[in-house]
Amino acid sequence: MKSIDSTIIKRSLPYWLIMLPLGVANGAFRDIVLTPFIGSIALPLSGISLAALIVLVSWIMTARLGKASRRTFLALGVVWVVLTIAFEFFFGMVIEKNTFEELISAYNVLTGNLWSIDLLVILLAPWVVAHSRGLSD
Repeated sequence: MKSIDSTIIKRSLPYWLIMLPLGVANGAFRDIVLTPFIGSIALPLSGISLAALIVLVSWIMTARLGKASRRTFLALGVVWVVLTIAFEFFFGMVIEKNTFEELISAYNVLTGNLWSIDLLVILLAPWVVAHSRGLSD
């Protein structure tokens, strides 16, 4: 069993930081442009576009990081998800002054919010993309 390469995980952190402004811009585009024109369908479309952005960042990242074990890319996904959730709750509660209940409501896919699916994409994209490019076992 191959070990987790912590150097690859550390080198992936700038790519996670790139996803933050992309996610914020995606949400702003949804609120400012899409929602006024297409209404409630904007929410799931925004989730789909965010997932595509995450895969794009993962595609760029894996090309630069090179080969690593499946465990490394899965661990990288776990780190990205933990950082994302921590950022979401910090930003939501401290900066935007949202309640815990408001933040948790984003996890309900029945409302059209695909945030839970986006977190799953964040978790799996590094490994799936690396595997599809032949960069992991």
